[in-house]
Amino acid sequence: MKQGAIKWTLVLGALLAAGPVAWLLTGTLRGADGARDATPLLSISPAMGVVKGLIAIGLAAAVGYGVAVKVTARYGVFCAGLVLAWAAWGTGNIDAILRVTPERAALWRLAVEGLILGVPAAAAGWFIMNREPVVRDEEESATRFRRLGAGASPWALDGAALGVTLVAAVLAAWLVAQNTLKGQTVVAAMMAGVLAGVAITALTIRARPGVLVVGVLVMAFAGPAVGALVEPTGTALVMAANGGLLTPTARILPLDWIAGAFLGVPIGLSLLGSVAEG
Repeated sequence: MKQGAIKWTLVLGALLAAGPVAWLLTGTLRGADGARDATPLLSISPAMGVVKGLIAIGLAAAVGYGVAVKVTARYGVFCAGLVLAWAAWGTGNIDAILRVTPERAALWRLAVEGLILGVPAAAAGWFIMNREPVVRDEEESATRFRRLGAGASPWALDGAALGVTLVAAVLAAWLVAQNTLKGQTVVAAMMAGVLAGVAITALTIRARPGVLVVGVLVMAFAGPAVGALVEPTGTALVMAANGGLLTPTARILPLDWIAGAFLGVPIGLSLLGSVAEG
């Protein structure tokens, strides 16, 4: 009873106390037209925007680590994701952003933003999540994959987990991000983490759990970068964004990917165990 009360107190604290602070950091950003559809790097003050984004990530990391110490690493990462979801909701939608800056350069700037914010977020997620033990083989002969992976090096297993996570992220973007509304983009990124966690657990890949967070966060850079490579520029780019034809991975903004990684991975890693227990 006491442990349950502690868990819910920490979750609600992250959601209702630290989260709004993160929103105040990003929600006050303004685009070139003065509207709220902006991101840290695509704002009228990019340097200050990046600083605010980094502070939001630092706040989330502090909350996540505190919860991980008190409860578990998965709870810690999830609570950090709740804080980051508020920060993501303070940013705009990609179609509105491209109407102001109708150039592929805007997508490249988002890719750079994903790199700037994604690296410290990945470091925080790796540090917190790897407080969890690696996913181990409980029955060596249960599946063919387990037998094949039994003698693999930790780095090879981490690489396999990273590959699975990237495939899950692309699949989630294509299936879930049907438009650029914030709810869909954050949930799409979250589903990337969920699918990755479920796949890693089902395949029993004995990887370090932090790899999954890092894998989804790679998309904070790769998602906009792919859009910048394949999309047209100018009016055609705006029409693609407005018409729902923008590359799905580019519909999800960097902070959306970051929040989704922290929210989805712990859910995905826990899901199969919960179903089995039920």
